[in-house]
Amino acid sequence: MPKDPTPAPACSAQSSDADQAPLCPTRRWLLERALALGALPLLASVADAAARWTNAGAVKNFALNRPRKVNLSGGQVPVFVIRTGTNKFTCFSAICTHQGTVINWSATHPTYFECPSHGSKFARTTGAVTRGPARRALPRLPVRVVSGKVQVDISSAI
Repeated sequence: MPKDPTPAPACSAQSSDADQAPLCPTRRWLLERALALGALPLLASVADAAARWTNAGAVKNFALNRPRKVNLSGGQVPVFVIRTGTNKFTCFSAICTHQGTVINWSATHPTYFECPSHGSKFARTTGAVTRGPARRALPRLPVRVVSGKVQVDISSAI
């Protein structure tokens, strides 16, 4: 017997009153109600609040292709911010994925970050492990530029 390609709805329960919300509202139903109530700006701010955008400094303070260590969130989140072009940036966590030590970058070894504890090395451009004992790459964090300021989303670093 051939399988029906149409997936079954996750929730088909509806309320008995047409003016009430369905028991399992769809995204479309929620967006339609939000638009009707003028709540779209509120929805956008809620989505942006999920990200924890933190100022890392003015764009002009970052030299091209030179990692700069920045301590965000009151010094609790050390990161490396790298300017890769005009208003283009990459950011990596500065915490070694092996045992949580803060890593370093040196102009004498410009192609990698290094952990002072056990010598793990990470590629400066990708965060990939180039020498262990670390097994996981450095987490890359989202970056944006707003009004001449570099902002980093630290929500995945905490």
